[in-house]
Order: sequence, then structure tokens, then C-alpha cells
Amino acid sequence: MLAEAATAAHSVAGVLRLLGVRLNRASPHHQTVVGYALARPEPGPRKPAEFIRQATDGTCALSHGSVSNILHRTGLSTVSARRSKL
Repeated sequence: MLAEAATAAHSVAGVLRLLGVRLNRASPHHQTVVGYALARPEPGPRKPAEFIRQATDGTCALSHGSVSNILHRTGLSTVSARRSKL
């Protein structure tokens, strides 16, 4: 379903809008964090922060607090909120 929506929306931002996720561009890594959280709704903010740090070879070093803030601003701060958007 998400792959079909991504094709139709042409971007991650388009998919997030279709899912009803509020986008706030305060962080340059906003879409990365939200995309990871929706793909893997179970872990808290530490795992996404660690994954993003490793995936970008340390060029994007977000703290778990930053990830938590992004998730809170988008309304995805709980596992149930993230699962409801799937």
C-alpha cells in the first residue's frame, strides 16, 4: 500500500500528507525520521537516531531527543499513533 501511495504521491512528503501526518520543516531531517518511524513503529526514539546516524556515516547525528521532538510535533510520539497511520 505504501509503495503504491509513494508512486502516486511522487515523494515521501506526498505519502505523509496522504496519511494525514502533519509536516513541520523545522528539522532538515524531518522526513527521514518520520519515514523511519512509520516503517518501524515499535522502537522508541533511540533506535531511529542510531539507525540514521549509522546510515549516513555520522553526517546526520540526531540525538534521541531530537527524534522524540520531531515525532511529538507530527503526532507520532506513541507506537499506537504510528501504527494508526499504516
